Amino acid sequence: MELHDMGEIRNTVGEIAPTQGKSKKEKYYPSTYLSSKKLPEIAAYDVGDKCRLVSEVKVIGKREKEDGEIEVEVETRQCGIMKGKVSENEYKDMSDEEKDEADEKEVMEKEE
Repeated sequence: MELHDMGEIRNTVGEIAPTQGKSKKEKYYPSTYLSSKKLPEIAAYDVGDKCRLVSEVKVIGKREKEDGEIEVEVETRQCGIMKGKVSENEYKDMSDEEKDEADEKEVMEKEE
């Protein structure tokens, strides 16, 4: 499983651009809401904690933007939390192959 950064860089609205001609930019991430009624394990996490989710989604929309980018809209049908909280530093230090192996191991343990 390959993980991709889902953030988008956007210009900050309402701020004056620095004199060097560069505008201040922030990275924005898509978000969703998860209820402990449907996903009880989520209650153990606090603001700032990270966890890995496994989701089954259904594609419900697809469009091509003017610049050629393809956007797909999905419905989350099922979702689960992979065991253990993720240490950001530990995860960053892993190679892509190690990340894939760790993710796969946790998914397989969850299914057993």
